[in-house]
Formats: sequence, structure tokens, C-alpha cells
Amino acid sequence: MNETAKQLGNTIEAVSKALAEWTVNRHIESDPALPERYGATWRTDWTANLQSRLAYLAQAVAVRRSELFTQMMLWTAAATLARKAKPDDLLNSLEQMRDVLAQELPPPVAKTASEYVDQALSRLRSAELEPSVALSPGSRHGKLLLRYLEAALAGDHSNAHRLITEQAQAGVSVTELYDQVVQPALSEIGRMWHRGEISVADEHFATATTQVLLGELRAFFRQREPRSATVVAAAVSGDFHDVGLRMVADCLEMDGWQILYLGANMPADDIVEFLGQHPADLLALSVSTCLLVRQAGELIEVVRASHSGDKLKIIVGGSPFDLIPDLWEELGADGCAHSTTEAVNLANRLIP
Repeated sequence: MNETAKQLGNTIEAVSKALAEWTVNRHIESDPALPERYGATWRTDWTANLQSRLAYLAQAVAVRRSELFTQMMLWTAAATLARKAKPDDLLNSLEQMRDVLAQELPPPVAKTASEYVDQALSRLRSAELEPSVALSPGSRHGKLLLRYLEAALAGDHSNAHRLITEQAQAGVSVTELYDQVVQPALSEIGRMWHRGEISVADEHFATATTQVLLGELRAFFRQREPRSATVVAAAVSGDFHDVGLRMVADCLEMDGWQILYLGANMPADDIVEFLGQHPADLLALSVSTCLLVRQAGELIEVVRASHSGDKLKIIVGGSPFDLIPDLWEELGADGCAHSTTEAVNLANRLIP
């Protein structure tokens, strides 16, 4: 990663609380009717939202990808508007934030940050703020996907599991079920939660249903001959979502890889220590949120600098890499994958 860019991002993050408060003050000066529209907690709510936006901005600046901030603002706007906020209020808030950045930050940081916000504003003014839907009912397993999603959200975990395991018994590969049913269903659940269509409890229950299902599907693994290649699979520190990582590890295991699965929320130093004790050929990193891309890059740097990681191949995956296809290069990885099938193919290209 670029050291100058990282420092610029750190500067924004270090003063984000003050920047958010100054932005809210400017916002209400320009529009005194805000409390009337959004209620008694409007200041606390908008300050917290602005801190979140500044955190996304800091990450985008640190990895030199303005599109990362733009995409997150489109994502944020869709959720904000679904909760009955007015589009003009959101745009005004970002305009005020841009002006505060220009006035309060050191010139090198202010210039980059203001440019990133301007690009996001330009897209927001012209975009249709409706997030893409992960479902594809017309696909081969489209009906199964809809039925699984319905069962998972209804709390009918027995039926949800039966729908998938029956397909596995009929000969559909676990990899195909992961890529065309389970992962799209999880993406749709995340979208529904983001727009306030389901509760946090609904999202957690559906995710837990899926985690149990993954264990049941192990009975249907079609394993190739074991190969003398080992992969360590981990999610970066602060990332508590590891269902996608688990599916990638499962598919690599079916391909014959030796799997050392560390799971969610792994600190960089612990990963380096583990690699020193358990030599591996490949490190598979999961990054499920744009708020952790800088941490992922720093983790890769720490691994590369260690004795055990100087020749290690590293692949990454997660939603940030779906949004920004070349982000993996900035972070110093050897490639990224957008599905379990891609992950297996990439791993085998890197470690023939």
C-alpha cells in the first residue's frame, strides 16, 4: 500500500468525530427545519451517520480508490432513503461535509478528500438509488433460491435444510449449491436488512440457519485425491462474517487442499505466528466490509514482511472486491475471487 495515502486516510479518521459535529452544525444553519423533519434525536443520528461516512472516506483515501467511497455512498443513500430521509437532505449533508473537509484539514488531505466527495455527489445526483437484487429467478436454481430464502427468513430451518440437501442427494454438487443458491441468498438477506425490510434478528437467524446447513453438506463432499498444498483461511481482524470464507475453504478441501481454517476476526500478528508454526502455500483472506480494506492491506504487508510469508501466495475475497475489481492489487494480494469456483481456480493457478 502507498504510505502517503495511508497517512492521509489516518488523518481523516483521527478527526472524524470533530468533522462530523462541525458538518452537522453547518447543516442546521443552512436548514433550520431539520429537527422538525427528523425528530428529537436528529443531531445524534446525523452525527453518527456522518462519522460512518467519514470512516468510508478514510478507507477510500487510504487505498487510493475514490470509487470505493462513491459506491458506499450509493449504498448508504439507498438505505437512508428507504427509511424516509429526503434526498436533498442527504446531498446537503455531503456538501456541507465537503466544505468542512476543505476548510479544516491540511491542504494535501483536504484536496484529495474534497475530490472524492465531489465525485460521490456527482453520482448521487444522477443515480437511481435502488441497490441491485441478488436473486435471479430465471437461473437454473432460481426457484430453489427463492424457496430457500423464504424458508430461512420464516425461521423454518428444517425445510430450508431439506431443500438444499435433497438437491445434494440428487447429485447437484456442493460447489454449485454454494455459488448459485446459498451465497445469493445471503446477499439478498443482507440487502433486505440494509433497506430495513427485515430485522437484525431475522438476518442473524437466517445466517445461523446457513451455518448449520454448511455442516450438513459436508456429508456430500466429492473429494479429489489429496494434494501436497496447504491453505490458511482467515477473516481480517474486526470482521465477524466468515460464512463466505467457510464455503471457499470447503470447496478447496473438496479439491484436495489441506485446510487450516482460522475463521473470523483474526489479528495480523496471530496469523503471522500461526504461519510460522504451520507452513502454508496459500493464505485466503476474507474482507466483508469496505471499512476493513486498509486493515487487510496492512495485514498483507505484515505477512509479506515475515519470514514465513515472504513467498506465500495471498488471495482475497468479499464485497469490497466485487465493488472495485482491481482493489486487490493496491492491497498487495496475488488475486481475488468472486465465488467459490473462482477461488479454487485462482488457487490452482497460483499453486499449480
